[in-house]
Amino acid sequence: MGFLNKLKNTVATVASSAQAAAQPPAQTPAQPAAQPAAGQPAAPTGAGFDPINGVSLEKYAELAALMKDTGNDQEQCVAIAAAHGIARPDWEAALKGWTARMSDPSLQGKVAYAFLPLYQGALAKMRGGAEPSTLEFYAHVSAEYSFRKDANGKQISYEVIFKENNLTQTQWNEITSYWTPKVNDPSDPSATKFAELVQKESDRIFGIRR
Repeated sequence: MGFLNKLKNTVATVASSAQAAAQPPAQTPAQPAAQPAAGQPAAPTGAGFDPINGVSLEKYAELAALMKDTGNDQEQCVAIAAAHGIARPDWEAALKGWTARMSDPSLQGKVAYAFLPLYQGALAKMRGGAEPSTLEFYAHVSAEYSFRKDANGKQISYEVIFKENNLTQTQWNEITSYWTPKVNDPSDPSATKFAELVQKESDRIFGIRR
């Protein structure tokens, strides 16, 4: 497994605690889920946060966002890093080092959790602050995955749902990273609306009239 996939798996595992019950779990390496902030949050300091070969956690998050559509093409990642002033040896050392810190039990997940809002902020900046999808679409796909069954009564494959909704795994990763923390925050209006939307979608799937 390439370092980029290791990064995605590590952060997805840390972020999974924030997943809503109705949200499709990450069946392939996923991008992290985190609450977007107003502006790019400052990178923390202290044990585990020193830059690696000159690459800070904040810079690493920015590069990871730029590399979100590269799959595991490490040469493309190297080219992106180089375009932002990071030479191959420094990028490879930073990728290996930051991935190791995120999974280091002695750091108790602090690095991974600090990375999440930085990464989410970088994604938001790339989108120009726009939502990656409507809440309605997020609720629709979430309900489809959670409640639909195939002819044998088994949970329908996420590949089928993605195909029906013209959705890629990368797109879904970004959508979930944006909406999941919002719909799990009781103080966010999106939480109540999401619950209502999922209820309507489940009624549709099960043929329930209210």
